[in-house]
Amino acid sequence: MRLVLFEKVGRADHIVDQSVKHAKTPNVICTLAGSTDALIVVGAHYDFVDKGAGVIDNWSGASLLSSLYEGLKAFPRKHTFVFIAFTEEEAGLVGSKYYVGQMKKEGIEKIGFMINMDSLGTSTTKFEDGSCG
Repeated sequence: MRLVLFEKVGRADHIVDQSVKHAKTPNVICTLAGSTDALIVVGAHYDFVDKGAGVIDNWSGASLLSSLYEGLKAFPRKHTFVFIAFTEEEAGLVGSKYYVGQMKKEGIEKIGFMINMDSLGTSTTKFEDGSCG
């Protein structure tokens, strides 16, 4: 279930569908290599809710993943960017927990930043320091 948005920017060879246990749809992962293996993860979710402003919450971030990819691909990069459209986040962060749960400790340690794009354009930008300590 590759996101058509990534295929339209011409990088279908770097897209992976990650099957998620007990989920109907996969995580969709698109990698843009940098000169190092230091990672910046850019995530959004593409599931939906029955009520409320679900399209704003869910697709406002996912629809921008490919635009960010396209904007960055023309420039040299130190960091490797991993763009992820997570599945079933409304059901308890299923896709993101699965993604991290499949990583080895060394892979997790390579992540310098995680940018979570959610409910874009509905309020001011928020920065949360996720460090422990």
